[in-house]
Amino acid sequence: MSPQEIDEILERYLRNECTGKEKQLVEEWFDAIGKDDRELDIRTQAAVQKRLWSKLDNTEHKISGYWKLTRIAAALLFLGVSTFFLINYFHSEVNTVRASNGHVRMLQFMNPDAAPKRIAMKDGSVIMLQPGSEVSFPEIFRDTREVYLSGEAFFEVTRNINQPFLVYANEVTTKVLGTSFLVKAYKQDKEITVAVKTGKVSVFTTPSGNKHDTQDEIIVTPNQQVIYNRNENNTVKMLVDNPQVIVQQPPMKANFKNAPVVEIFQALEKNYGIRIQYDANALSGCTLTYADIAEEGLYEQIEIICNALGARYKRSEFSILIEAEGCK
Repeated sequence: MSPQEIDEILERYLRNECTGKEKQLVEEWFDAIGKDDRELDIRTQAAVQKRLWSKLDNTEHKISGYWKLTRIAAALLFLGVSTFFLINYFHSEVNTVRASNGHVRMLQFMNPDAAPKRIAMKDGSVIMLQPGSEVSFPEIFRDTREVYLSGEAFFEVTRNINQPFLVYANEVTTKVLGTSFLVKAYKQDKEITVAVKTGKVSVFTTPSGNKHDTQDEIIVTPNQQVIYNRNENNTVKMLVDNPQVIVQQPPMKANFKNAPVVEIFQALEKNYGIRIQYDANALSGCTLTYADIAEEGLYEQIEIICNALGARYKRSEFSILIEAEGCK
């Protein structure tokens, strides 16, 4: 049985959606872990243990399936996990705080590990929480989906025009309807960064620390980022350092042979969603004899093309400017 199949069975078990046979199998896994005469082969045992730990990391399951998590915890105790750690782990994840509309249960996640931690939200959104970071949000969303971040996280937000998604990260607020983006806002850093991969976000700065006291809105689109300097209360918008392909249409070729340079620039514009400015008349007769550039990053591809043309390029706030008088 593959790790993916094991994970799927455990998911169904926690949701009360597994068959009787699957339930019996999971119970046997719990009983087998930690025994001297283990009934599981090494590969399956390792996979089950890994998945059990991941289930403990999922607060939604902690709330809706506590008796099952107690069963999981009992199995993990065979692995040397202390009862003190488990009890404190459970209680550190869920707190109740008072909001303006009454009592709201807040779900809190911390990532003390060396690897990113995946957090699945009830609305279908996913948070990849980076090491040393912390995030919290209400158990039940109302008019808005509000998330509080300290540290760094990548968000993949399920679109819902009736329920905007807001990330509060120190003095910066990011508002979206549905997109994927990165927020980097560690308490000790002087800069806060919001970088967009897909979709569009609105970024507001809140120098006072009051989320309702926002300054002018900044619109950020794919492969753009906003960097806010906390000491100087200054915001800069620019292209990201490593642009990612956002639209694979038309598909990038493995290499270009005798391809018009203008056609290559048009393909790059569509794939990365970044405007490339150039003199179309000057480059209309230029072709690229041969270049294997598909595996390179955007700026590396531009550099290769410019070297072939005897040209150069500059990065501006919103675009890439090609300075070329014609073919080399």
